[in-house]
Amino acid sequence: MGISSRDWHDVNEKKKRDIPRIFVYADSLSEDGILEGLRNGQVFVSSEPRVYFSAKYGDRKYEYGDETKIMGEKSINFQIQIENLKESSQLQMIKNGLKFFNASLAKRENQRISFSDLSEENSWYRCEIYTAGGNLLCFTNSVFLIS
Repeated sequence: MGISSRDWHDVNEKKKRDIPRIFVYADSLSEDGILEGLRNGQVFVSSEPRVYFSAKYGDRKYEYGDETKIMGEKSINFQIQIENLKESSQLQMIKNGLKFFNASLAKRENQRISFSDLSEENSWYRCEIYTAGGNLLCFTNSVFLIS
């Protein structure tokens, strides 16, 4: 599970825009709600853009951190919403540790990418976004397909 932290020594460091931050999907902004989101892996780490990654399998939608039990070979549909992208970048989808899907991203506020794959047991998918120079801007935790 991906998380991020920072040890602040100077209040001016907080003003830097390229420092990674952790974003947690939580049902509430309470301490318990945030801790539950962390425990469930519903997290992405980013230095600037926001990325929302989900998979639809059958009639259910799954977010990063979720596990879904698969039954036979069916198509799994992925939706990626990217917000606040300040420079042209590259989206890389990782499947079981290997690059699976790439897309060029333009500098703009909101964009959506969709694609499908044939589901396979015991697989996982996550998103990564890199600058044109190859620096990692953000990554999500995975969606897991289990048998």
